[in-house]
Amino acid sequence: MRPNTYLLFFIPLLASLSCARETEGEESSPVSLSPRIAGVSLTRSGINEANEIDAIGFYAVGKDKDDATTYYGTWPAGIYGKYVRTTQSGHTTFIPDNSASTDQALWLVPEKDATIFSCHPVPANGANDIVDAGKLKEDGTPADGTVTISVPVPVIPVVPASTIDLSPILPADGNTDFTTPENDYMYGVAYDENKAEADRFTDSQPVANGNRTGGTVNQSGPSVAIGMKHAFVQLKLILKKGDSYPGTPIVSEVKYARSMQTLTANTKMKLTDGTFLGTTAANAYTYNLVSGSKGKEVETGNDIIITSYALPCAKAASTISLTVDNKDMSIAYGDDPEWVAGKIYTYAVTINGTGLSFSGVSVVSWNAPDDDSNDSSGTL
Repeated sequence: MRPNTYLLFFIPLLASLSCARETEGEESSPVSLSPRIAGVSLTRSGINEANEIDAIGFYAVGKDKDDATTYYGTWPAGIYGKYVRTTQSGHTTFIPDNSASTDQALWLVPEKDATIFSCHPVPANGANDIVDAGKLKEDGTPADGTVTISVPVPVIPVVPASTIDLSPILPADGNTDFTTPENDYMYGVAYDENKAEADRFTDSQPVANGNRTGGTVNQSGPSVAIGMKHAFVQLKLILKKGDSYPGTPIVSEVKYARSMQTLTANTKMKLTDGTFLGTTAANAYTYNLVSGSKGKEVETGNDIIITSYALPCAKAASTISLTVDNKDMSIAYGDDPEWVAGKIYTYAVTINGTGLSFSGVSVVSWNAPDDDSNDSSGTL
């Protein structure tokens, strides 16, 4: 049995920005945000480390409501900057996107604190895509009437069709990994390097301002250490050939069904904690993970591994159904666990001569090391 594993790979990245507006003696002029991606909650399918992130969107909202209206937009709105990855001397840093037609630097004012929100992927329309959750209904559509907001909760839109597809098309190369880095939705929190390694991801966003000297990272000045956290769950099915199955089974259809939520055209991700607005209610949905294909062989020692993104959801019963050599097989699991963001849920199914057997479900953090044993840490 493999225990739940929680590891964090610390990525020491140097951040160095050359800001044209910063000249000697201009202590009152704005300073560009200097972000350092100090940690990424790792995944084996999706983004593994900072050097695989192409760009990050940063959004600064005035920390003091009464003092922020003229510095960081009309509160609770903020200002936006797109920062792109660059590598120098083997170190990965993020700098303002100088290929854009407009200035993408996020400028901070001395002595004026701003909460720094961050997201991946970057919203297609920049700041125009970012609204406050307080101005929206739970279904992700605009709220009615005048809205008073006490705490800013900016959100970005989630593109449903290319992110979580309940019936993904099996590509010509037969690849059954339907998770891709560009669709790995993440949000940033303050990363505290003074804490034990397992506790460095905090529950809040860093605060910064334009002070050039002094101060503590995440409390004063333009430098912030950020940890990127995953908002999705990963669902993984492993199909094995049992010793009792005669010949080599050919699987032409794989379905996983349970009560869960999925995305809509109005889904938004909160940049505070990675939770979602505008998802469907929990209903009986089916992932048609491999459907209508000519079939994939399941050879001894060469399992079929199917990986997909999913939304966090409550525990529920589930059923896994296969079409094997044109025969339908299924197995039910009555105690499927709650799906929690940032974790991989692996279901191992063995194809036997008499039907399917279920090894259980393992639950590990996305930053757990690879393990080819496929042992389950859950119980039936």
